[in-house]
Amino acid sequence: AHPPDLRKLLAVGELLPAVVLAPPKPAGHDTPRSGRGSRSTPPSTVSTRLSRVQAAALSSGTALPRGALLWGVLKSVEEYGAVLSLGGGHTGFLHKKHWAGLAGGAG
Repeated sequence: AHPPDLRKLLAVGELLPAVVLAPPKPAGHDTPRSGRGSRSTPPSTVSTRLSRVQAAALSSGTALPRGALLWGVLKSVEEYGAVLSLGGGHTGFLHKKHWAGLAGGAG
């Protein structure tokens, strides 16, 4: 099977969570350059896999601290809010009273 065409899945300017898997290779290696000009620094290898993006926060084995910033994938919409997958088998509940900033959110 062929990998999906990323141009059909993503839009230029779209914000994506990512974690660095490998630092940039030294100059002279045959790697694509970030940006438009040839003077740009080589890109780091990154992943957008949720379990990797949040590995550091979710690996502590303790409850997540108040104010921790995490990305979530919508699993379901319930009567009083939404259930989010946070990666690594963790879930979160977004109560509808905390939907501030979302379209139609109450605050």
